Amino acid sequence: MLYNCESYTQISVGIREEVGAKLISGDVWSIAGDGWRKVIEEHVKEAFINEIDEKFHTPRSYNVKLLLKKYLGIGDITRAWYWQKMSTSQAVKKLNDMITIRGGIAHRVKDPNLDINIQKQHVIRYMKHIETLVEKTESAVQIHVKQTLKK
Repeated sequence: MLYNCESYTQISVGIREEVGAKLISGDVWSIAGDGWRKVIEEHVKEAFINEIDEKFHTPRSYNVKLLLKKYLGIGDITRAWYWQKMSTSQAVKKLNDMITIRGGIAHRVKDPNLDINIQKQHVIRYMKHIETLVEKTESAVQIHVKQTLKK
């Protein structure tokens, strides 16, 4: 997306603010001409890796929403998460519940309120849910990028 932008204004506000804060004490001339692209690319690579390491081991809906807002400028990706017989709030809750169960299994949590009696049919339904969320997210991202680059 970055190299298809005609202007830095097509980059998300969050990334522009972070890069701007770095440049206040750094080399402001590095953004002259098309230099802004390289500065933003370097910042995004570093920040994204750190963000993934810190927040995305637990991809709850809130973390996904924050990540896409920050890096792509998408307001609330969860608004795209609905389909026949599945509302946005149901899709969000199901994802968050799955992540809680995954965390309980991974960390061997002994919580009486956490039902970790998972059977193959549950895994299949959860995988289908995640696949659908990925499809809905991908579609929303494609639409957002096309609209952003038109401006």
